[in-house]
Amino acid sequence: MRRAAVTVTVIAVSLIIAAALVPEPAAGSPAQKGRAARRSQAQKKGASRMLKGLWGGRHIALDVTDEGARVEYDCGRGTIDSPIRTDAAGRFDLRGTHTEERGGPTRAPDIREAERGGAAGRPARYKGRVKGHQMTLTVTLADTGEELGTYTLAHGREPEIVRCY
Repeated sequence: MRRAAVTVTVIAVSLIIAAALVPEPAAGSPAQKGRAARRSQAQKKGASRMLKGLWGGRHIALDVTDEGARVEYDCGRGTIDSPIRTDAAGRFDLRGTHTEERGGPTRAPDIREAERGGAAGRPARYKGRVKGHQMTLTVTLADTGEELGTYTLAHGREPEIVRCY
């Protein structure tokens, strides 16, 4: 029994030494180029994640499409004007619009404008971070730097919006 254990140990040590002596592929070799290409593809996959679908949270709904997103708040709405793709850390920082709405009576021209999709709104910045199915989104008016709020959303969650009437 002792002789078998020694033989197994010698074989294991020999394999470890042999593996350590195998050289890395030369720079520019097909093997190294293949590894680099696979690593680059993996990084790109992690670096650009599309966030399509409905995201909901308290006081906000975010409907993400291939072109951008529509945002609804308790007393406002907005747009994100380009596709939402995250970087490798799950972050994004995009431009769009924000339109404040208010409760109470609305003048006829305002009603017609709202039916057509509303005014272009004020320029806004939508900065967020996604971890799994959770998103943190901060909305800031671009022309004044005023932060409108930070929201927590979940993919597929029903939004909790209370309209201001």
